[in-house]
Amino acid sequence: MRDTSHHDETFERETFTARALNEVEFESCTFRGCDLSNVVALGVDFVDCTFESSNLAMFEPRGTGMKQVTFRDCKLVGVDFALCNEFAFGVRFERCNLDFARFMSRRMEGTVFDSCSLREATFERANLSKARFLECDLDRALFRQTTLTHADFRTASNFTIDPEANRVAKAKFSVSGLAGLLGKYDLVID
Repeated sequence: MRDTSHHDETFERETFTARALNEVEFESCTFRGCDLSNVVALGVDFVDCTFESSNLAMFEPRGTGMKQVTFRDCKLVGVDFALCNEFAFGVRFERCNLDFARFMSRRMEGTVFDSCSLREATFERANLSKARFLECDLDRALFRQTTLTHADFRTASNFTIDPEANRVAKAKFSVSGLAGLLGKYDLVID
């Protein structure tokens, strides 16, 4: 790729390199079955883009903008979204593997995580108010000083959230999820 701007394009089964993803803008583009694993992206902008069945494991989005980006059936293991440009940051995840992903200090109000694996993901100091964790596995995910007001965890599993170390007012939990809120008290809940 030599152009610095791509609009309404579809990329299928392409392998991207760091050189191809340096100071490039993608607007309304679709990435289907692409490999962006281990790529360090510098100053890239993704606007209204969709990634489908793509591998972004260990992708480094340094200064990269993600504005209304949807990830569907993607592998995003170890991606540090804290490296992204904060301006207009907006993402949605459907059936993605986000194990070990980092969302430290991200403003992610209303973000949807639908049927995702978020094992050992880090949400420290993130703003996840009104976020929805639908059928997500949050085993060993870290929530510390995280804003979770009005967030929906009713169908999420394996989470551990300390209400004293996070803002959880009006967050939604199912009765079966109470153990994840009370874990630090070493209670037996039947």
